[in-house]
Amino acid sequence: MLCLVYPVVEELAFRGALQGWLFRYRAGKAFLITGLSGANILTSCLFVVAHLFYHPPVWALLVIGPSLVFGWFRDRYQSVVPAILLHILYNSGYFLLFLT
Repeated sequence: MLCLVYPVVEELAFRGALQGWLFRYRAGKAFLITGLSGANILTSCLFVVAHLFYHPPVWALLVIGPSLVFGWFRDRYQSVVPAILLHILYNSGYFLLFLT
């Protein structure tokens, strides 16, 4: 679940639906930080907030880095598939390192 289902669901909701919707607007398309769109930054901030429901605050804040990377791939390739694959890889690596 944590390595396959959650990454797919989270990426479809956040990168696929939310980031895609935000990117349709001028502020979403603006690259506020080199290589990072407004849509990506806002989506990543909301991704952190969503993780506050089941992680301690410090752990939730730590998802900002990977989230910005997933969002960058979403913007770069105009597809949620690379973000899903990266998220699956990230979660699998995380759980292999820290839960075994």
